[in-house]
Amino acid sequence: MTEISKNSTSSNGIRSKRYMMFLVIYMILYESFDTYTCSYYYNIGSYVQTDFGINNSIWLFMLSIGSIGYFFSIVMHFLADKVGRKPMMIVVFLGMGISSFFLGFAREPISFTIFLFFMYIFFTSDIWGIIMSEEAPKDKRARYSSVILVAGMFFSISILLIRMFLIYPDPTNPARKTWENMAFFGGIAIPLALLGFFMKETPAFKKIQQNDVDSTKISNDNIINTLKKPFEGNNRMIVISFILIGFILGLFFANAHSLEALLSLQFGEESYNIAMMIGGLGSIGAFGLSGLISDKIGRKKTIYLYCIILFTATTIASVFIEISFFWGIAILSFFTNGFFWGLGAITRLFALESFDTDIRAYASGWRSFSYALGLTIGLALSGLLALFIPLHVIYVLMALGLIFIIPILVKRYLPETIGRDLMIEH
Repeated sequence: MTEISKNSTSSNGIRSKRYMMFLVIYMILYESFDTYTCSYYYNIGSYVQTDFGINNSIWLFMLSIGSIGYFFSIVMHFLADKVGRKPMMIVVFLGMGISSFFLGFAREPISFTIFLFFMYIFFTSDIWGIIMSEEAPKDKRARYSSVILVAGMFFSISILLIRMFLIYPDPTNPARKTWENMAFFGGIAIPLALLGFFMKETPAFKKIQQNDVDSTKISNDNIINTLKKPFEGNNRMIVISFILIGFILGLFFANAHSLEALLSLQFGEESYNIAMMIGGLGSIGAFGLSGLISDKIGRKKTIYLYCIILFTATTIASVFIEISFFWGIAILSFFTNGFFWGLGAITRLFALESFDTDIRAYASGWRSFSYALGLTIGLALSGLLALFIPLHVIYVLMALGLIFIIPILVKRYLPETIGRDLMIEH
């Protein structure tokens, strides 16, 4: 934590070293379980399909329905602008652990989908990013976020190790595997979430409460004004651009939900574990790189670079799947997995920096909402297309927006935000 001096000057005030250390550690714990809960369920796809007796198409439709919970994350963002960052941070952390724990009791498709729906509501509500964007020094926001993301991504790699210990033949029915242990493990988030009561509210939100009390009230007029504000004036094209960017990223992420079944069946479970381990290392590398370069060259240039790398790697990996070249796929997973999560992190920070304090959580939440829409449509569309064309072809189709749409939106409509003072109302 070399970036944290004795007193850390954030965008909004001064924090003690002790408090910033606590805050970063708490956010690392949250991000670790956020990474775990948003990843483990599709890493157990083959076990769940076998247990429930369903095929790839039904599995994808189940995930599509469950992902509708993502839409409700915008409610969490809206409340973060009304009741505060701190209480909503505790709520999403706690809800994530509770919903994961109950997912472990699902024994047929309907209950699995219902609990997955609730888990989606909470693990997609990235309140931590709002807090850190307001607490971190303005010239080091990306680096602070990267520290948290890199530490959290170690859980992405650990999923493969956890699978080895927690999934084994059911003693009461050796024909099935104990995939539910993966869900129960996510329940550890429940007691950890309670540490959030030691957090402080961000100075940015407290200033809004003091200077503009009406903006944090929940009334009919206030809700309508808050809902409308991101779509008025200069904000309009900025929020629309982030809506389209989120949608494209959601479409692309739908690809990941069928990879476990595809690669395990084509190359075996051990080979799949190797590929995912390399992909996890790619995420750590991309997050670390993001913190170093986006605070130097800017958010926009970083997004251009990541889009090019991600599209190119996905296209080549699709060819390798067609010719069954496993090691080519494994190596490219470093780039496809790593730079997808890196792109998501940069666009999330970019969105948070693009709006004023009183609508920062809600306006940036539209990116998450549209990401959910893209994911839901992508899963449903993939489930339909999988009946007619190979999955690896679908992967390339879902990646076209990365190279043909996102760079155009970023260049034309989004102003650079590197070093922006988040306390100034623009």
